[in-house]
Amino acid sequence: MTPDQAADIAEITQAIYRYAWAIDSREFALLDSIFTPDATLHYNFFGLKPRSLAETKPWLEASLRIHRVTQHNMTTPRVELSGDSAASTTYGVLVHAQEKLDGAMSVVTQHGVYVDAWLRTAAGWRSESRRLDNLFIVGRFLGPNEVKSFAKPLPY
Repeated sequence: MTPDQAADIAEITQAIYRYAWAIDSREFALLDSIFTPDATLHYNFFGLKPRSLAETKPWLEASLRIHRVTQHNMTTPRVELSGDSAASTTYGVLVHAQEKLDGAMSVVTQHGVYVDAWLRTAAGWRSESRRLDNLFIVGRFLGPNEVKSFAKPLPY
């Protein structure tokens, strides 16, 4: 591996981790530093369809409100470079804490695999497509009529 290849892999890996921070802090503007403007994101579970980045940001904001906090643990990223493009697969252990209306906590842990196609741009490496495939879920997500709503994360 050349020093340039190592730097490319490090940059892509940091973008993978930055995604987790963007989601968990609900700072969706950070997604612009991870994805191309025309990126497609597909959370491939529960019958969800692919969305553009512009559609994904408000969807995430609305969807995450039913979680008091989340923690997206991105692990074991595998990055394969090919000139000015790259592919990555990354495990995700995604913890979602919901607060029931009576104040009790409900925790769901989702295990999945993120698959990205990357492109070297003038601004650096950006994902032009991301798919999250579900492996399994421990627990049950509660609906918005069963839990409190949070615009921003509120640690316990």
